[in-house]
Amino acid sequence: MVEIFDDFLSQDAFDEMSEFFTGFEKMPRATYFVSEIDSPDVYKGKHPLRFANTLYGSYRPTHDDVGMIAPLMNKISPRAVMRVKINFDLCTPYPDSSGMHVDFTGVSLDGLKTGLFYFNTNNGKTRLEDGTEIESVANRFVYFPASTMHEGISCTDQPFRCVLNINFF
Repeated sequence: MVEIFDDFLSQDAFDEMSEFFTGFEKMPRATYFVSEIDSPDVYKGKHPLRFANTLYGSYRPTHDDVGMIAPLMNKISPRAVMRVKINFDLCTPYPDSSGMHVDFTGVSLDGLKTGLFYFNTNNGKTRLEDGTEIESVANRFVYFPASTMHEGISCTDQPFRCVLNINFF
């Protein structure tokens, strides 16, 4: 079951986070990986380059900028956080899919949720395995069971699509 919350953060909190994470001085590193189970050969040459940074991994902070997501994490109020990753995808000339995936395999997904927080409004989307399409709307938070296959669809109408991916209990 998918839950969608618009205007999730106060405008001030959203503006501060958005300016920080979508500013080019904090550009994430380039990668071909979409999920933890990918290898570079899966996507190389098939999909556009993705920029990503893991802020929280293996249940602990992994990046100095993790404090910038405090307003979001306080509102979500998770019992535990497995991973937080920022995905920054450049626009493409046509909608391109990351491919259906789950973020983790080899671990129990019981109770684990995948949360997505959208930093900008664009015509990209998230598609779930049942065909549900979630539009990329700034300050929207969405979550669903981590066992749900999903894919990101690139945008064509803005310079980039920026989404924070949170795996939490």
